[in-house]
Amino acid sequence: MSLGTLALVWVGLMALRTAFFAFHLRDPETLWHDFERRGLRYQVARGLDYLTLIAFGVAAVFALWGVTAQTPDRLWRVFVAWLGFLLLERLPLHRFPRTNCPGAMLDAQVSLGANVLIALLGAAAASALAAVYFAWRG
Repeated sequence: MSLGTLALVWVGLMALRTAFFAFHLRDPETLWHDFERRGLRYQVARGLDYLTLIAFGVAAVFALWGVTAQTPDRLWRVFVAWLGFLLLERLPLHRFPRTNCPGAMLDAQVSLGANVLIALLGAAAASALAAVYFAWRG
């Protein structure tokens, strides 16, 4: 699997998650009430989270399976695989924060920024470790 295909898989899975949330955003009070009670929408969101995480994990393993020190885009593949996995893991639908309370939108934005930053740092660290590994295996 190429780097572009892996990125398209991640974009498609994030679009699936976003479509689920956008579909239910017409009535956010009912959605958050259902999430608090762990109702059907919560269970579907949790199942979608696990499904997309597993699907991307399989795609990432498939993309990284044959990577060697001679593969030209090896570090970018590692970076995209880890970034996609970490973002899918750190931004679950079933834990989406409330945004309809005073100050909740700012809290949600800060949380989103922190999660994206941590995912970027994790992907950069994994790429640095991969670079060391590929240099050592040379």
